[in-house]
Amino acid sequence: MKSEHYIFFSTQIKDDIIILNKEECKHAYSVLRYNKATPIKITDGKGHFYECKFIQNTPEGAIFSIINIIKVPAPNKNINVFIGLNEKEPFAETCEILSSIGVNFIYPVICEYCQNPWWKSWEKHYLRIQKKMISGIKQAKNPWLPILLKPLKFDEALLSLKENFILVAEEKGNSVFKIWDNIKDEKNISCFVGPPGGFSSKEKNILTSYSSFFISLSPNRLRTEIASVVLIGLISALSI
Repeated sequence: MKSEHYIFFSTQIKDDIIILNKEECKHAYSVLRYNKATPIKITDGKGHFYECKFIQNTPEGAIFSIINIIKVPAPNKNINVFIGLNEKEPFAETCEILSSIGVNFIYPVICEYCQNPWWKSWEKHYLRIQKKMISGIKQAKNPWLPILLKPLKFDEALLSLKENFILVAEEKGNSVFKIWDNIKDEKNISCFVGPPGGFSSKEKNILTSYSSFFISLSPNRLRTEIASVVLIGLISALSI
């Protein structure tokens, strides 16, 4: 059935009622041509799927009643990604793909080699990136929406590490398979990917002082957005 192939997103949930906004309703009933008598599946991005039945249209969208709730367990690894800021479009696309694969937090990091500081008007871009992330979890049927933080300077980002196991994407690093025994039992993993031009020597030295593992993802140099996806994809695949 068509209703099994698509999910929709809403955080407007109270008791047994969900409000779906106009954009989501348009996608369901104008683009996908859903029959309003057919139940649809909605996620809140917090690990729930709600099977819902249409009740009525409203000026804001539509009201649905919840007929069943499916709670999806959280992933067995808490993965946080620290991404050296690149251009805004590649960064937004990276956040969308990482949301599909599944991570907990995305930290945009202002590094020494970051250029073109589009993030200075972060509020202007945040909602657009968040929208892409929601699209990512919907397409992947992943009910866990990552939390996207405000851009942090490199030294500020390090304050979020706590006791996490740290992996750093590095062209001359070790193979991830050589250190998989060190990774497989870790529940909290922080992954660092440098901006275009990579991390500076100073930043690498600081990461080394945190007992980080530097790993190579390819025999070729990868762009920031590709390295981010490859690294998280590897950890995700090897964790199944």
